[in-house]
Amino acid sequence: MKRKTIPSALHNFGHSFLSFNNYVDDVFILDLLPEVVRRSGGRLDIHFPSGRVEPPGDVPEALAKSIGYWSNDLSKHLDNHGIPMTVLGDVVLRITLTASGMRREVHATDELGRDYVATVA
Repeated sequence: MKRKTIPSALHNFGHSFLSFNNYVDDVFILDLLPEVVRRSGGRLDIHFPSGRVEPPGDVPEALAKSIGYWSNDLSKHLDNHGIPMTVLGDVVLRITLTASGMRREVHATDELGRDYVATVA
């Protein structure tokens, strides 16, 4: 396995989750996120594959379903990039409100303790 593919796999996963192809029950998840992040105090962390959201709080049903779907598909996504799921622990999508909009990053740590951050534009 080539570790240099981890950042691109994380970026692709985050970009797909934050795209208009991610919709549940006729709701685009991308449209839900700004309000959810605002209600969360300006920062939202979504942990894959556990599906845990921080800070814990009221998550719209469509977002909760989407997180579940994407959590189930994370292993397949990483396999497509040649990365066994056992290499990465928690994969965290972090969305932070800034003065200029939203900063979106995907964070992960491999089994050797190396940290990876992929910015999703």
